[in-house]
Order: sequence, then structure tokens, then C-alpha cells
Amino acid sequence: MIFSLFFFKRAANIIMLALALTSCAAANGSKKTQALVQRADPPFWWVGMQNSNLELLFNGKNIGSFEVSLQATDTKILTITRPANPDFILVEIEISAGQKAGTLPFVFTAPKQKPITYNYELKNREQAQAKGIDPSDLIYLVFPDRFSNGDVTNDAIATMNEKTADRKGLKTRHGGDIQGIINHIDYFEELGTGALWLNPVLENNQPLESYHGYAFTDHYKVDPRLGTNELYKSLCQKLHKKKIKVVWDVVYNHWGNEHYLYKQLPDSNWVHWFPQFTRTSYRAETL
Repeated sequence: MIFSLFFFKRAANIIMLALALTSCAAANGSKKTQALVQRADPPFWWVGMQNSNLELLFNGKNIGSFEVSLQATDTKILTITRPANPDFILVEIEISAGQKAGTLPFVFTAPKQKPITYNYELKNREQAQAKGIDPSDLIYLVFPDRFSNGDVTNDAIATMNEKTADRKGLKTRHGGDIQGIINHIDYFEELGTGALWLNPVLENNQPLESYHGYAFTDHYKVDPRLGTNELYKSLCQKLHKKKIKVVWDVVYNHWGNEHYLYKQLPDSNWVHWFPQFTRTSYRAETL
């Protein structure tokens, strides 16, 4: 089941600013930090961005009851927002133009508790600039799960809600993956492909029918049945060496109902609750 979400402005910044990630690394922290901050979105950021403002969503048990400060010379906290759900807190910061790559130490304090430091990672930006699509590009659309199974070891993952692959099923997963695409890069080159467009590769940890990739359950993690963030990055690098561009397909307003933010909404106004909703038949020929 997929829900269409309509975020208020601050929440949208968290997701929409960071979906261009091609790799994902958890921020470093102490054991005490991990006990408080279970997750930070986006999981890291970059220095030297054109927009100096960044909004972070911290998730942890009763984290909304903590005060937050930032132990940095120039980079500073602009606003702190506490949603209705006490397990979330939004922190907007302004990253100084002189800020160096490294970590930003956020300090969480509460009465009768020792301060807890969370080290948030800032990376250096890569110098390469993306080149857009133009009329000379032949765009080849790939449905990763249906294209080629290059790694059979990730077909069945016990921790996922849909645990097996079944090529006989119309709406089941078939086992195609990023490695299968890598194995056929020469094929795309021989066709004269100018850009490879993949159906979304982000995690879709739904119980069924999420083979298409449009029911995100994590906006920062490649679905493990397709590969890893690093493997996706490797695919991009290999395609670029062949002068083939990559189209990043992502739909911001569609989540699976197994997304952690849907299962524990920070606030009720994070979802556009339709009083009346009629689903399309999805019959493209009729429409």
C-alpha cells in the first residue's frame, strides 16, 4: 500500500535536499549517543553547498525533551522545532562558509542527565558536475528487478518483509539487481545509449508488490535485494567511464506504509489525509 504524503515546508527540506545521495554512512557517535539518537536524516551532509541552511531530523526515545546545542565556531543553530511526537526533534543549522569537512558535535542535555554528544558528519563535495540530458541522448529505461539477476545471494533476505524472489509471479520480485546491470554495461554501450534511467533503487521494504520501487521505506538506503549504496555508486562510475549518464528516479511524495516515519509520524500534519479518496484503475489504455 502506498500513501501520498504532503509535508509542511520544514519537513520537506529534510527529504528533498538529500535525495541525491549516492552513498550513505551512519554518523559516528558514542554508545550513549546511539542510545539517544537512533537516527539522523539526512545521515550526513557536505560543506560548500550553495544553500548554507540544513535541517536535520533527529529520532530517539523522548529526544524532544532534550535541549540541543552545537559546539562549533561559526556554524550555528537557527531554529529548533519539537513535533507532537516526543521521539523527534528538528534542528535547522546554518553551515558557515568557512566550515571544514569533519564532524559537528551536537550536544543533547536534559535535567539530571549527563550531556550526550552526537557527532554529525560533514563531507567534502566532489568537484565533478552533473551534465543534463539533451536531445542527443538515447535514454534506456531499466526495471532493475526485471532486467538481470547478477547476484543470486541477495534474492532472499530474511530481514525483509518480502523474503523471497519468484520469477513466476506477476507482482512478485524476480531477483534482478544492480550487479546484473553492471554485467551488461557493454550491451548498453553497443546500443548507443546516452543515458541509463533506472526505476527507483531505494529500499522498498513492503510485504508485497513493491518490486517497482515506488514505495520507499528508506530515502537514504539502496534496497539490499538490489545491492548497496556503494554498488550503486560503482555502477554510476562505470557508466560514466563509458560516457553514459545516469538518471536518478525518485518520487518524493510516495512512501510505503512501512516507512519508519509513517509508522511513527512526527506530527499528524506530515500526512495529507484525504477526506475522500478514489483510487485510479491504473488502466493506462483507458486513461
